[in-house]
Amino acid sequence: VNLAWASVMTLRRLKKLECSFHRSLGTRTITVLLGLATACDIAAVSIIGIEAEKKSWARENSMTAWLHATMALMFLISTFVFTRAFKMPLHLLQCEAERVCGAPREEALWAAKRLRWERVLVAGICCAASLNFTWRALLGWFQRKLVMVTRVYAAFWNLDDLV
Repeated sequence: VNLAWASVMTLRRLKKLECSFHRSLGTRTITVLLGLATACDIAAVSIIGIEAEKKSWARENSMTAWLHATMALMFLISTFVFTRAFKMPLHLLQCEAERVCGAPREEALWAAKRLRWERVLVAGICCAASLNFTWRALLGWFQRKLVMVTRVYAAFWNLDDLV
């Protein structure tokens, strides 16, 4: 949930940048990808609830594994789309910094540095979400073989949520 929330906040930030630069930064593609990932997440939660009543865990694990794999792919694609979306504003800021001097140059360099860090953090968040859903898919397919690794992963992931 935290990773999806961060992606939505970044999408809102990109929409503001689109308004500032009067150019498309690919927010429609990102909206579609995040919408599909959300639909898969809702489907996975629904399947878990339905299959829990029937107590057919093997079927539930297989079905949710495919949904988690799809979500991992959506977040991986989103990583590249987000990174590409930051390219144009960053390029414009760098060109501005080369063109002017004095205080405007310092402001453009400062903004470019912040935008670069923002791009790196967004890529990291999307990659973390993709790895999380990839791991969940693997657990669905190979749960019995990964019991010990699962416990270690769950402990680290829960610590990550606390931070």
